[in-house]
Parts: sequence; C-alpha cells; structure tokens
Amino acid sequence: GDMEWSNRASEKNISISYANDVVVYHPARASINELVIKARRVSRTIFYNESHYKVFLKGLLPSPSSLMKPFRHEDLSIFQKLTAVCIYYFLKIIKTKELFSSKRNLL
Repeated sequence: GDMEWSNRASEKNISISYANDVVVYHPARASINELVIKARRVSRTIFYNESHYKVFLKGLLPSPSSLMKPFRHEDLSIFQKLTAVCIYYFLKIIKTKELFSSKRNLL
C-alpha cells in the first residue's frame, strides 16, 4: 500500500510532500471477505525482525484502547459496538495467522 508506493517513488527520486488541500477518496470494504483479503495483504508488509512469540502475542492481545473505540460512538447500538469489536478481533487473528505463517516459511 502506502509504504510500497512511497518506496517506489523514493527509488525514482520522486519527492513526496504534504498538500493540505488534497482529498483522497477510497472505497470502504463492503464485506468480511474483502476485509480478510486486506488483512492478509497488509500483514505481509510488516517487517520480519521480531521473534515468533512477540508477533504471536501482539497479535492475540489487542490494546484496550482499540477495543474501546466503538464504544465512543454514541450513534451506534450496543449490538453494533459489539459486532465492531468482534470483527476487529477476527481480523487481528487473521493478520496474526498470516504473519506467523509467513515468518515460519522464511526459516
């Protein structure tokens, strides 16, 4: 994604700068399957310099702030908030599985 693009631009000596007046539109993922595909793709871009245990534990233990984020939205029902937490955690497990599998395959 962004990191790959910026690395390719940098390799070609293309400068990157911030533009306050630019808006980038990006379509939201419409299904769980699309979210899983993105989670797997994104997890492969993480650098492989951490131990198996650290990657595994970081993936299984979400931060309390990330779990509480949906509960800050007063416009969501309790069901929607709990659903958001479940989807977040499901995708976190998918990413961890992908990372762990990728690291094991490098050995």
